[in-house]
Amino acid sequence: MRNINLADLFACDESGTMVVAEDRETRRPTHISAAKRGLKCDCVCPVCGRTLVARKGSRQHSFAHYPQDVRSSCAVAGETLLHRFAKDVLAREKYIMRPAMSARDGLGLLELKPAGKVAFDRVELELGQGDVVPDVVCYRGRRRLFVEFKVTHAVDEVKLRKLKDHDASVMEIDLSGYRDYDLEQLPLAILERAPRVMLQSEILDRAPQFLARRQEEKLARLRTTAQPYIRAFSYQEAFQDLSHEPWLSEAVRHSLPDLLAEQVSGDEPFRVRPDQWRIWVLWQLLSTKVGWTARHLAYEMLKSNWIKQGLYDPPEDICNFIRADGWQNFRSATEATREFLAELKIRELVYAAGGRRFFANGLLVRWFVKRCDELGVPNERRDELEKFVGAIVRVLPFNDSRHFNFNEWLETRAAEYIVTVEDLLSPDTGYYDEMWEGLKKIWRAMAAFDIDADLDFLGLPLEAYFIEKQKKLEARMQRAEEQLMVDAIQRRNWLDKYVRSFGRPRADQWLLREIEYEGRRATPGEHASRSLQAAAEMRRLFDDERKRWEDEGLPESRPRARRPS
Repeated sequence: MRNINLADLFACDESGTMVVAEDRETRRPTHISAAKRGLKCDCVCPVCGRTLVARKGSRQHSFAHYPQDVRSSCAVAGETLLHRFAKDVLAREKYIMRPAMSARDGLGLLELKPAGKVAFDRVELELGQGDVVPDVVCYRGRRRLFVEFKVTHAVDEVKLRKLKDHDASVMEIDLSGYRDYDLEQLPLAILERAPRVMLQSEILDRAPQFLARRQEEKLARLRTTAQPYIRAFSYQEAFQDLSHEPWLSEAVRHSLPDLLAEQVSGDEPFRVRPDQWRIWVLWQLLSTKVGWTARHLAYEMLKSNWIKQGLYDPPEDICNFIRADGWQNFRSATEATREFLAELKIRELVYAAGGRRFFANGLLVRWFVKRCDELGVPNERRDELEKFVGAIVRVLPFNDSRHFNFNEWLETRAAEYIVTVEDLLSPDTGYYDEMWEGLKKIWRAMAAFDIDADLDFLGLPLEAYFIEKQKKLEARMQRAEEQLMVDAIQRRNWLDKYVRSFGRPRADQWLLREIEYEGRRATPGEHASRSLQAAAEMRRLFDDERKRWEDEGLPESRPRARRPS
């Protein structure tokens, strides 16, 4: 006998034909495959109760109403059978698993009640409740639970409104994923496992109250947490004096204050003047190529004690709450820094990479470079040049490097160009770049294994150093050549010893034979002296020749002594 699954119940169509009917006596579902032909099936329609006939022809088998005046309402026979089956399950077990209930607002998800088991006193099937008929009605004392089953269609809006008009909870159980399950397997799905949702509940009705209470509690916590930040922000204290800072003097000398827009005075999260910390931010952007985030800049100012207590980077929700609570001008140090960077970006003085890290834009860099050229590039180049030259002359003996005078050398170089030292270091003449490239060639030559005979020492006392370096290189090359010669003799002697161990005269004659190898004709010993690979190849050729002698039975093929390994 074929088992009945959920899909079989819903196999009926609008003409009233179906594959599952109801046994007249037992009132249990009967599959067409288990029914007798014709009226002998003794089955009735589960909807209207009328007699059904089992049609078992040569094609698809099905039940049909008898006589043939079929009513279209009987197309829901599968749903009726399912409801009766579910009602029997609920009435027998008297419980169902309720899903968790939750609500959501701007603060996120709030769990109202966890999932749990609900026990019933009794269960009724499709009992009319006013103008709506729930699938199953479950009772627990005076409280009711309407259970709706979703197989092909969910509860529509019209029925849902009617269900919600009653003082009852409404649950929908989704059985659409269980269409291939036998009816014997459905009870656990109906009771516990199938997806379910509460469409109406007293707890859900009270959700706005719970959310409002959570919102009030959150606001109370935020208000308490925000008080220290508000007090710190509004506290008026004397600004720290940064006029003695070297970086500020240099920034002012380079006219960085001219880049600042007009600032509005008011409460600040900083202990220093608004223009000064902004100048410092500009100075940092121009002093590095790695870029800065607003938070990193604010942290550096925190380490210098420029930020009021607690205002470095409070949580974002606290800052937003403070502004919404009447302090529209409130800013943390990180937010104020971020707004300043955004202002610089609008003015195209900086650009953002990845949305967070800021770099000085080409416009700002070019402006700063021009100012540097105008104010003190020669002095900076002098320092740069002195460091490079100092690194080069360190290779000299101690007494020579100690007596080297950089200023005298620089004046001598300027005299050779027939310019002043200032002109030599100026970016407009090109002499400095030429001299810098010459120093780089010297630096590379100091690390190279060969020496350019035309290398210009630019007046540096390096002749003795490079002469000694050349001698060391030549000595190293000579030692290498001598070692190559020794290795070549050893390989040749090794081959001679190996060949002669197999007897004469053929072995001696083979050593005198000229062999073509790698495009060159020479004796085996000459080939072996060239490389280890050639020596191995000569041995292989001799072994081939010796094997040929053995095949011919020549006595010279037998070794007279033990062969060398």
